[in-house]
Amino acid sequence: IYAAGPHDDWEDPATWAKANPLLGVSVKPDFLARECLRARQLGLQNDFRRFYLNQWVGQASRWIDLKEWDSCGGLVPWNRLEETLAGRRCFGGADLSATRDLTALCLFFPPTATQPAAAIWRIWVPQATFEARAAGPIAGRWRRWAEDGAVVRTAGNAVDYAEVQRVVADLDKRFRPAAWGFDPHHAEQMVQELNAGGLNVHF
Repeated sequence: IYAAGPHDDWEDPATWAKANPLLGVSVKPDFLARECLRARQLGLQNDFRRFYLNQWVGQASRWIDLKEWDSCGGLVPWNRLEETLAGRRCFGGADLSATRDLTALCLFFPPTATQPAAAIWRIWVPQATFEARAAGPIAGRWRRWAEDGAVVRTAGNAVDYAEVQRVVADLDKRFRPAAWGFDPHHAEQMVQELNAGGLNVHF
């Protein structure tokens, strides 16, 4: 069976030759080059690897190539990032959940002439949901995220909106984002209260 190796670069024409012994005869290099570009642009890496490289792939989709994801790691650890971003222009966004999903908040700092883009995240999950997720296949990661403070557990089986609203107000005071954008689901009352408190929040 002709196939690329598990660690081969899927974008390298030398890898394509491993899985296509008739490359240049019935399979044209230009065709694979176009398909590779399309896969990179549209997040279809797994399709390309499955159909043209005869590789087993584990994810249903791979929107971001893992090499590109890893390259986004900055020089400053995520939990020390805030101290480096004071005074920079930013925008806030939030997506509230109720019981089973994550509630997420982000401050996004666009790139400048001398600094790359950056983001500050807050993630909340109800304790009951956390326990269910922490019993799953990546239990160790969930426990580590909670211990590191990357995921905040709220008591009970529903997200504590008062805690989320307090954090939004605190971050707004510290970083002065130009505006906040909230997904409207579950957020109507909080948005009204935040705007009444002087924040600039929109759906």
